[in-house]
Formats: sequence, structure tokens, C-alpha cells
Amino acid sequence: MQAFNPKTQQLEDVVWSVDRDNEIVCTFADDHFLKFPAGTTKAELKELLAAHKVANKGQEIITPEMEEKAAAQRTAAEELTAELNGNTMPQEDKTDVPDYHPV
Repeated sequence: MQAFNPKTQQLEDVVWSVDRDNEIVCTFADDHFLKFPAGTTKAELKELLAAHKVANKGQEIITPEMEEKAAAQRTAAEELTAELNGNTMPQEDKTDVPDYHPV
């Protein structure tokens, strides 16, 4: 059974599995996944997959360029919030701080 991948806007083959909470998991080739409640029947699963497709059809397709832009925005936002919080020490400098042992 295939599932609709909102990221690619296509029906795709998936790998079906069960997680530790007995939820049904369908995993796409790009590692995107969907979870369905434990105890879901095959008929219910078909209904849930159809509803998922309707709810997600027409979403903007995420391109590698968009992911790169989002990552750059995230980095810039993290740097700004660190500065606003008074943390201006570069991350790499934090790893070599000597241990503090009060006397």
C-alpha cells in the first residue's frame, strides 16, 4: 500500500512497521514518516491515508534550496538570540573552558 508524501506531493512506496507503542508507522524513502494509532484496522488505515492526502495535497514542495535557506535562517536566529541573551562566546570556545572547583 502506498501513501501520499506531502514533501514530494506524490503517492510513494513506503516501509510499514510498528513502534514500541504499537503505533503503525509508514516511512518514506526520504525518512519522512506518518504514525497511526495502535489498533487501527486496514479499513481505518485506508480512510486515514485518504484524509491525509486531502489535507496535504497542494502544499508547497520543499526543495533542497528551501531547506538550505531555512537552515541559514535558523543559524542567524540562534546567533541573534544568543547575543540578546548576553552569550557572545563562540560555541567552539565553550568546550575548552576549564572545570571550576570551588575551594
